Amino acid sequence: MFESTLKVGIVAAEKSGDSLGANLISSINQKHNVEFFGVVGPKMIEAGCTPIASIENLSIMGFQDVILQLPRLIHLKNSICRTLIKNEIDIFVGVDSPSLNLPIAAKLKSEMPELKVVQYVAPQLWAWRPERIKKVKKIVDHLLVLFPFEQEYFSNFGVKSQFVGHPVANKIKSAKKSFGCQDLSDLKEINLALLPGSRWNEVKHHSDVLFKSIKFFKDSINKKVNLKIGAADKKIADYLEVCAKKHGQESIFYIDDSINCLIDSDLAVVSSGTVALEAFLCSKPMVVCYKTSKFNYFLFKRLINLENISLPNILMKSDIVPELIQENLTAQSVATQLMLWTVDSQRIISLRQAGSNFLNVLDCNSSQYVNDYFDSLINQLIEKNG
Repeated sequence: MFESTLKVGIVAAEKSGDSLGANLISSINQKHNVEFFGVVGPKMIEAGCTPIASIENLSIMGFQDVILQLPRLIHLKNSICRTLIKNEIDIFVGVDSPSLNLPIAAKLKSEMPELKVVQYVAPQLWAWRPERIKKVKKIVDHLLVLFPFEQEYFSNFGVKSQFVGHPVANKIKSAKKSFGCQDLSDLKEINLALLPGSRWNEVKHHSDVLFKSIKFFKDSINKKVNLKIGAADKKIADYLEVCAKKHGQESIFYIDDSINCLIDSDLAVVSSGTVALEAFLCSKPMVVCYKTSKFNYFLFKRLINLENISLPNILMKSDIVPELIQENLTAQSVATQLMLWTVDSQRIISLRQAGSNFLNVLDCNSSQYVNDYFDSLINQLIEKNG
């Protein structure tokens, strides 16, 4: 029974999850008397969540990192669960990171059977390990999904799900800027965006080869190239600034501002992940890069069910965006793919038409959908237990 305050546990393990979680917390607190506890970043703390652990404790990438840090991660997971159980939460919200959030939700639900579990951002079962659907169906009361095809996918398995749109689409539309010309050959100068990733390991795997590729590209094209670098935070920006100087590259930095970095550019080199989707919705010709340790890639190849790894190609069901993976990611291959974009206006037109279409599809006032769902859920719990 709720004497005064509803209690919500919320776990975000990624920087993007911190933004989603903060928006959710702020919105709920405008209407309801709710206390939040969780694994948080700075934005969630600012929104009013009591931290029980930091996102920084969970910033790892790839299977190898997980295995090497498994004892620490298990200890952290158990500690998170104990704290949330002790605080007698009424709702658990997993924000993205299903590999962490589903085991936490399972443990919590085994101790608190009446607990409502909501997963905000669905696990990509359509891409890898589809057998997890049994666990999702057993544990999760409701999935809030970012892509239309995901609602159909999960509904076919009997999992309650709702397409809520993608918050990135709303941010890009709100920017209200021109997304550039369709023929790069007409430009006297090219603004090139470099976004090598948001995690340390990702940036370190990508940075050296990508800076070398920029030199190849500049040497190959008879135009001035202005380099714009997107960095997830100041620490990564400082590291990339050292790399840029080492490779003799002058650049402008955008810290925690990948969308404006892309909007201000004509062409982009991006890591695989959300930033590739951002580039697509900004209608930017891009080269998508992915490199990890040999061990991670060995497992990756055996678990992934898709021919393409980048969201633009997955959404378009095509290979219009070049993907350079592992040993195919070389300085020369990146430069070559960038050069090909500069002479292929028809491919740019096709990409921009698709990007514009998907921007409209994914911009469906996602925050309002999410807010309405939680508003309804909280009112139901208050009415049931009030």
